[in-house]
Amino acid sequence: MKKLKISENPLFAAAIYILIWIAAGAGIFYYTTEVTTSLMPFILGFLFVYPIGTLVAAFQYAKRHGIKWYYLLTVTAVTVVEYFLFGFDSVEPNYIVMTAIAMFFGTGIGSQFRQTK
Repeated sequence: MKKLKISENPLFAAAIYILIWIAAGAGIFYYTTEVTTSLMPFILGFLFVYPIGTLVAAFQYAKRHGIKWYYLLTVTAVTVVEYFLFGFDSVEPNYIVMTAIAMFFGTGIGSQFRQTK
């Protein structure tokens, strides 16, 4: 039986990257709103940790698999759903814009370092 590697299948890799990205974003939101009710972890989480994590995830995916439309559209759809469903209205619309900018730069820079076989 053939082993399925993340680096071989771009669709499977996109699913893994997106699931990890969703878990990290939801974890930051839960930690900063439920565990600590202080404003400082919320600000640090969504102004520094989340955009850097989004940029790194987009960079790594684009570096390995190139720019794929299903990865970008899924991340965009998840961002909009999280914004309304999980109560990200407290973050303001900058959450959507920040995700779009981080994905734009991450995929752009990552595709420049694309590894060809």
